[in-house]
Amino acid sequence: RIHIQDAESDFDCAADDTVLRAALRAGIGFPYECNVGSCGSCRFQVIEGEVEDLWPEAPSLSPRDLKKNRHLACQSRAVADCVIKMRPDPSAVLPHLPTRFAVTLEGLRPLTHDLVEVSLRGTEPVQFVPGQYALLALPGVTGLRAFSMSNIANDDGLWTFIIKRLPGGAGSAWLFEQAKVGSQLHIDGPYGHAGYRAAIDPVLLAASVPAVPGERVLDVGCGTGAAALCLATRVPELHVVGIDIQSPLIELATEIADQNGLLDRVSFETQNILNSAPQCLPNSFEHVMANP
Repeated sequence: RIHIQDAESDFDCAADDTVLRAALRAGIGFPYECNVGSCGSCRFQVIEGEVEDLWPEAPSLSPRDLKKNRHLACQSRAVADCVIKMRPDPSAVLPHLPTRFAVTLEGLRPLTHDLVEVSLRGTEPVQFVPGQYALLALPGVTGLRAFSMSNIANDDGLWTFIIKRLPGGAGSAWLFEQAKVGSQLHIDGPYGHAGYRAAIDPVLLAASVPAVPGERVLDVGCGTGAAALCLATRVPELHVVGIDIQSPLIELATEIADQNGLLDRVSFETQNILNSAPQCLPNSFEHVMANP
């Protein structure tokens, strides 16, 4: 068991888990970026107890770090109960806590000579934020491999990845040369903070729409609703409908609209613009906007 000094937080760390991933599974905001030992963001200090370094030569650990008994949480395993020193960051708590589970290799679809779409099937619904990644344990390959998901969250247990073959890469070599449909693999995830973030472009898009109070606007491919919410805030008594094919983004957009008191004038729906929808009938809206 691991105790965080001055934070009054404890979490369990399995013998085959790293300090970082065990903390994230427990809902603790342990700062990190790469999860593979390169960036140094997950540095922590051992006050009591002992940890095993999986990569003692990690370039992000300086001689001064080693002298102060600092380690990388993503490259450390606890071999005894420990007291550690680090500063939890609430923003590092993942929206969906990572888990480890078995999957079946369901499909290998070549896209080019060095790109393949890999489809894996689990037994539980898939939850992650677009832009996150998962760690794959491949048979006969030492260490985990990080790949970003290429599909969206779903209830069918489907995980897809587009993977490039790297010269000399053991993981991609296994996928291109040895992998067979029906193989059993293991996934650990989701991880990462590289999800969608609103930039300045939806603000400019909202500013460009010449809407006036009382009109209706359709936002196609609304994402998390940044443009729709900016427009509704700028123009009083305006009604905005946002549609997107990704239901997790629609849920987030609705939550944000609620937090800003705009649900009476802004609504979001999971919808494919290619399918005819009642709200898209002719003359339903005075304006239509989309962020390309």
